[in-house]
Amino acid sequence: MAASLGLLMLLGGCGDRHYDQSTPERTLESASAMVANGEPQRLTSLIWAEDEATRQVYDRLGRVLKRGGDLAVLIQERFPEDVKRVQSDLDRAGASGQPTVLERTLTGGNRRARTPQAQREQRQQLEAAIRAIFADPYGFLERGRDRLGTTFVNDTSSAITWDGRLVLPPFGLLIQQQDDGKWYLTLPTQGIPQIKRFLPSASEDMAMIWMATIQLLDNVLVDMDARIRSGRYRSLDEAARGAGEMIFLPGVMLFAAFQQASESERPQ
Repeated sequence: MAASLGLLMLLGGCGDRHYDQSTPERTLESASAMVANGEPQRLTSLIWAEDEATRQVYDRLGRVLKRGGDLAVLIQERFPEDVKRVQSDLDRAGASGQPTVLERTLTGGNRRARTPQAQREQRQQLEAAIRAIFADPYGFLERGRDRLGTTFVNDTSSAITWDGRLVLPPFGLLIQQQDDGKWYLTLPTQGIPQIKRFLPSASEDMAMIWMATIQLLDNVLVDMDARIRSGRYRSLDEAARGAGEMIFLPGVMLFAAFQQASESERPQ
């Protein structure tokens, strides 16, 4: 993942910058350009929202992406050697063709933990993913741009690939042309009730849970910023472990809330 996160401070007037969405490939290129131009909060504008509730969730997520970029800058300043080590590990994995922890997540490499040993390994994988994200949250859009691609589905749809493999299998992550003529990342929800039950548009309760999830991430980022500035963490590993601890229990509770809300939306 790339190291140019010092660019992640907003530039005056950059909110008016135009990004091309005239083809699937140019939409991916625009995502990379948003990161390079210090506008990660605009990434969510490339995602198609079917309704106002979903757009509100995406807008809130955009602000969290900006805060995450700012935190990454701070982490690079405080733990430069740790960041270099993590980035070097990611580079070696990429050069050898081995998937990183984030790539395994994208391409379906994770499985539900069913034993205590598997749960420990999953927790370690979570910390490794947090460590990689903290070190370089948007690198896959920069250094990994040549590994991202699209494959034709039909005249108005393409599927995103990573090293030629579908992202988020088995359903895939699509780029589709909408009525305004632009191409947007589109979640594979049409005709899949199991997924639609979890979307913000499913119910007011589900929209509130999504907002609570994003607020949790925002709170973690704010707390991590304060803890790092106060010297509470002496390394990137300690910071990742601390973030994992802050996320784990609330995350379990939110997952249960998602499950409960989705059950209420299940057809009788």
